[in-house]
Amino acid sequence: MDQQQLAKMEHCRSKLVELTQRLGAVESAFIIDFAEPNERLGKSWLKSFKSRDSILFSSAKVSYLFERSRSSMTRLDPDLVKASNKDKHVWLEDKNLKQQQSKLSIIKELGFSKQLSVTFPLQNWQGLKGCYSLFYALDCPMTDEQRFARMDELMADIKMVGTHIVSERVLTGPFEDYQLFKPSTISIIKHLAEGRSRKDLSDIHYMSARGVDYHIEKAKIVLEAQNTSHLVHVAHQMMLI
Repeated sequence: MDQQQLAKMEHCRSKLVELTQRLGAVESAFIIDFAEPNERLGKSWLKSFKSRDSILFSSAKVSYLFERSRSSMTRLDPDLVKASNKDKHVWLEDKNLKQQQSKLSIIKELGFSKQLSVTFPLQNWQGLKGCYSLFYALDCPMTDEQRFARMDELMADIKMVGTHIVSERVLTGPFEDYQLFKPSTISIIKHLAEGRSRKDLSDIHYMSARGVDYHIEKAKIVLEAQNTSHLVHVAHQMMLI
């Protein structure tokens, strides 16, 4: 990551921290996902989610929390399943589950009392959503109802900050982060968007025209694109280019 990209990352992080404080939380994380991850990835969704790297954390403390929590995720993780299907979610409510007891102990060890999440559609990126996880201090006096009410009051700002983070491209989109395409396929799509010819693509990628067409046709199927122009359009909406 070059200096310009690092500066963008820190600027977006400062926006995230400011919003987190206004919501009454102390730490947060932001991630971009498919609007319907189960439809895109099926049963492999949770396994793929565990390996995702493109997440914006408000601090290293939350990054550490996520890394420690990864190992306890299972394919039927109740919180991840519920959070993926709800606009707002309170995490770790079922304290009888051993899995959740482990996560709750980690959260409290780091000085947090609660984790809440809020998701919303990204209007300029069809098929994608923004997801915030918010962490509250042990001595936070707010109830869950008050926390959700604050989210409702600031929903316009929540969406604005999320859109800003996505627009700055400091995070990769889910297609790339879930590794659903090979780097060569993404590169070919990017060069198509620049108006490069099939011959140019063959020369750039050291492959035959037939090989280039294979990558393009595969991308069309996955992105449900009708033709090359539509492929470029959908790829832009899905943050591939």
